[in-house]
Amino acid sequence: MSSTILPNVLPKVLTMRPMTGNKFEYAVTFEHDPHFELMVWAALTLSPDIAERMWQGTLEPIRAALFVVLLMRKLKMKDKVLINTNEIESCTYMIERFETLAIKVLDKLYHENPDYCTVAINSRWLRLDNKTYMEMARKCSAKRFIAHNACRELCENRWRGLMTDEVGILGTLLVFLFPFILLTNYITFKSNLKYLDENMTVAVPKWRYTLRKFTAFYSSPNVKFTLGVIFFTVFVLLQTCLVLSVFDVQAGN
Repeated sequence: MSSTILPNVLPKVLTMRPMTGNKFEYAVTFEHDPHFELMVWAALTLSPDIAERMWQGTLEPIRAALFVVLLMRKLKMKDKVLINTNEIESCTYMIERFETLAIKVLDKLYHENPDYCTVAINSRWLRLDNKTYMEMARKCSAKRFIAHNACRELCENRWRGLMTDEVGILGTLLVFLFPFILLTNYITFKSNLKYLDENMTVAVPKWRYTLRKFTAFYSSPNVKFTLGVIFFTVFVLLQTCLVLSVFDVQAGN
């Protein structure tokens, strides 16, 4: 097989628009992609060379590659579809090959423009069930793709919320018991929390910034999970102490 020419995905930021009601999510605007249709046909006929050639011209190379992986995995799960060893081997090869292609393009995008890489991972295409890269990768069990640094950083950012660093159990407990700690620099937040617009030109009033810090802290999945664990542990300890101290054994007559 000839060497693969990785598509240049950076100019395709023009094909995205903010989704209604959420300025941090983007949807792909185009509807028709002839190369994508031909790639799917080649994949269904188990022609990896033709499928890869068509993939190089797709408008959404990462999503297209993940779609081939999903398609091939579903073919392998169907009974009496792949009737001989050659077809099974070709299907397995395409799964590994197109997941590798998706990782290579993602890696290229991640090193050239990390900010746009995050936007691309969160983008959705209505034709493919309106799913993001991460959702498609999870659906087709593309574990190597999910393990990429770009996907891992996205998961970590979602876990932390608007905080720049993860807050441990001790930090969460201290802020819960002493809320005024948020007024200090003990916990740092992302810089866009101080501004009203995406360009970070209009600063919010100080009182509003303080309110935003409290909201950002308690809405973080990391803090929610940690507080849930702390409260559940306290409940179990209190329940155990109550049962052990109040429960009396009645002696038989």
